This record gives sequence, C-alpha cells and structure tokens, in this order.
Amino acid sequence: GNGHITANAVTQFADLLDPALHAWIKSYVTFPNTMVDRITPQTASPEDPIVSEDFVQWVVEDKFCNGRPYLEVIDNVLLTEDVMPYEKMKVRLLNGSHSALSYVSYLAGHRDVDHALANKDVHDFVRMYLSEVAQTVPAVPGIDLEWYQAKLLDRFSNPNIKDQIQRLAEDGSSKMQTTMLPVIHEKAQSRAPAPMLALATAGWVRYMAG
Repeated sequence: GNGHITANAVTQFADLLDPALHAWIKSYVTFPNTMVDRITPQTASPEDPIVSEDFVQWVVEDKFCNGRPYLEVIDNVLLTEDVMPYEKMKVRLLNGSHSALSYVSYLAGHRDVDHALANKDVHDFVRMYLSEVAQTVPAVPGIDLEWYQAKLLDRFSNPNIKDQIQRLAEDGSSKMQTTMLPVIHEKAQSRAPAPMLALATAGWVRYMAG
C-alpha cells in the first residue's frame, strides 16, 4: 500500500542522513495505508476551476501512534484495520474498467466518458466487464459489490463532470500492470472464461498501434 511505500522511502532517506533518526522513525512513527476514490477530470488550463463528482470514498488504516485525528466524524471516511480489500476493489473495478472503456470508446469515436456510456454497446461492455472482474474481488467489509458496480456505471455516466476518454487512456501500459494483468493471470490459472478482459486487451493493443 501507499503507507508501506512512504515508510520505505522515508526510512531509507533517514538512514542516509542519520542512522539514529532512522531508528527513531522505525520505533515511533507510523505510516497508515489509505485509499481515496473521487473522479476528478483534467482542466483545460491552470486557471480553470476544478470540477469533481459528488461521490467521495476515503479509507484509512487505523494505525496511528500517540492518538489520531477524529477522522470517523467526517462524512465518507472509513477507518479500518486493513485497507487492501478496498484498494483491490477500486483498482480492479474502477481503475480497470476506466482503462477498458477508454480504448474501446476511443476507437468507436467517443471523446467524453458520459457520451461513451450513453452508447448502449459501450455501456453493456462496461457492465459485463465489471461483472467478469468482480469475480476476482474478495469480500469487502461494508460494501455490496453489486451495488458498487451499479454505482460505477452511474458515476461514469455523469454528464456534469465531462471526464475525458483521453485522460483514462493515458499511461495504459503502466496501468495494465496493476488493473488488468493480475486479473488476467487469475482467470488463466482457474481456466475461467474472460471475454471482456480479452476485448479490453485487444482494444488496448489496437489503440497503441495508432
């Protein structure tokens, strides 16, 4: 998680500066993992206002030293002992379907996400992709995965934030390593059919070919 990555970076840097500082951080500092989910499209220029959706989900590992902020009183903040189920849900379902829909939508001539989702073929593809990938997502405490999939389709269809297909398609080769490839491996190992993942991968290959 991002807490582990931050801890490694900070402690390695501290060790270069002062081994005693490194030891103190290891003993007295914690680095909680977190997951945040809110779609925020790019702006055309730095002067433009930032527009985002009204959906917010912030999951924080309850791993603090010497007390912690009263985060539980904030709306849409969840404190938990383990962030990883929520992270896997978001990466595989939201991020993965974002990438999957971007390639097929771009190739079909769409440039805005809400316009793409208004196309029945794209909408059905994303719905079936989510259903296929959700089979690899373990139970997430407090979350109904059927509800989450329906909510994603609703969020992607939001015409008020004007998210861009091109934004979702950026850095595809890197994103594939975490969003789709682990799912493809699991499907292959279990010999489970994965036609929507195959179509998404084919869309990515064709998109990359120009």
